[in-house]
Amino acid sequence: MRFIDILRQHLDLFNQDYDHQITASMRQAIHAMLSCRSNTLRVSQWACQATS
Repeated sequence: MRFIDILRQHLDLFNQDYDHQITASMRQAIHAMLSCRSNTLRVSQWACQATS
């Protein structure tokens, strides 16, 4: 299982348990990861679409 799959599966519980500890920049990073499409060759490379 990939990290992004784990993040998607447990995001609601993560937010519930750690909401008071998550900074705005952490939320932006999580959103960016969820919005990105990773390379299918199992390398640590992200191809993201810019959002405003």
